[in-house]
Formats: sequence, structure tokens, C-alpha cells
Amino acid sequence: MTLARVYGERTQDGDVDTAGLIYLVQDSLRKHNFDIRTNKLQEALIQRDAQKSEYLCLNEVVTACKAVKIPVPRDMLATLVSRCSRNEREEVNYRELLQYMDWKTYPVPPPTNYQQGVFNQSWSQRSPADQVHRIQYPTLLRDIFGEAINSLIEQQN
Repeated sequence: MTLARVYGERTQDGDVDTAGLIYLVQDSLRKHNFDIRTNKLQEALIQRDAQKSEYLCLNEVVTACKAVKIPVPRDMLATLVSRCSRNEREEVNYRELLQYMDWKTYPVPPPTNYQQGVFNQSWSQRSPADQVHRIQYPTLLRDIFGEAINSLIEQQN
């Protein structure tokens, strides 16, 4: 299991386009009647932004989301945060995240390929992007045996 985490080849999270992902997040928030303004997510993010730059490190964004108990699966939220723009220090634009999550002011229509059970299926437990399809054995062997194994690996290829 540890090998899969460290040396696994994962698929890209491009299986769901950004508009579809935003719709799924907004749909989840709508089902739980979770408004980002009344549940103080916006205030929590602004409070953590000491420089008032509208950018926060990823940990601060995640902490604020956990603090207000957002009813969105963790992997779905992580994917949405990864789609937000970032500054040169790789901090997340939390204003953009708030806009994505605001189902009252910025509603996103369901994608054309949306089917209730099918489109939402990949977010049941783990996203397909988290599934390991192959192990990168050459990298594993290099880490175990060092550079001496390079010639043996190249002979195999």
C-alpha cells in the first residue's frame, strides 16, 4: 500500500471538467442548504488573510473549510481547490473558490452529460485520480539500490 502511494502512476483528475466539478460542489451545498455567507466560510477565510491579498496557503483554506464543516466530500473539495488560480507563492485565490461554491449568486447549470447516478459516481469514496493503475518500478529500484541499478534498468528497456 505504501508503495502504491509513493511510486504509483495515477490518472489525471481531468475526468470531470471544471464546470461539472463546480456543479457537483454546488449541488452538494444546495442539498444541505449550506450558504457560504450564512455559514461564515467567507469570514473565516478573510480573517486568516492578514495581508488582505485574497490569497491563502492551501493549509489555511483547508482549515477554514473544516472549521465551518462544509458538506462536500474531501476529495471533491481538494480537486476544486486545485483548480483555483494561484499566485507566485502557490497560494490559493480564495475569492475564486468562494465564487465557485456560491450556488445562490453564481449558479452553474448541470453539464450536458449529467446523469444523477453516473456523473456523481466517481466521488463516492475515492476519485479515479486517486486510484493507482501501475507502479513505477524503475524509480523504486533506483531509490533502493541507488544509481548502480541504472545500467540494469536500461538493459531491460
